[in-house]
Parts: sequence; structure tokens; C-alpha cells
Amino acid sequence: MNPSVFHGNVYYKTLPKNEIIRGFEKFKNIFFKSRKISTENFKVYLNLEILKNSPPDFPVLVGFLIPKKHFKLAVKRNYLKRILKELYRKHKTLLQVPNGYIVNLIFTFSDLAFE
Repeated sequence: MNPSVFHGNVYYKTLPKNEIIRGFEKFKNIFFKSRKISTENFKVYLNLEILKNSPPDFPVLVGFLIPKKHFKLAVKRNYLKRILKELYRKHKTLLQVPNGYIVNLIFTFSDLAFE
């Protein structure tokens, strides 16, 4: 479990591809099994699973969704995804996950933010 990498005199916090949720089926399963936490601007879907076999390298998987309904241009959607990924990458060490569990998180914008 190494969310950060030390290289020379610099301490890098990374977000490798194996920590990002990919694929329609994985997102769909998380949406149906998760709890939704809403704020004025964001929604977070949280799914806590008990591991049956060996623990992964980093027990948090994260996904980012930007709705095309509110952000028509792909440039804006990609920009917002980059911003969300960067925020998560810098602050992911604050997450405390008990041994034997894996956490799936999906971040998206709330519809309340656009009313």
C-alpha cells in the first residue's frame, strides 16, 4: 500500500490507472450497491466491500463522472475531470480504510448545483 512515491528529494502523490474505476458494468454495480452522499454541488457514491481474498495494493478505487447534460463541450468535461482527479490525488492519503475492506467512490456533480 503505497499511495505516494519518493523520488530523489521530491515526494509525489500518484493516481495510477489501477486505482481508477473503468467500464460501464463496474460503474453500474457501484451505483446499485452504494450509499449516496449529496452536498449542494457534489454527489459521492460510496460502496464498502469486504474482501474475500488478498488485499489490493491500495484499497480505494475512484471514478469521476461529469454529466453531458450540464457540460456540453468535451473540453469542459475533460477539464473538470482533471480538476477532480487532482483534488483527489492530493488528498487521498486522508482516507482511512480498515484492513479487509475495499472502498469504491464515484464523484459527480449534483443537479442542485445547476438549478
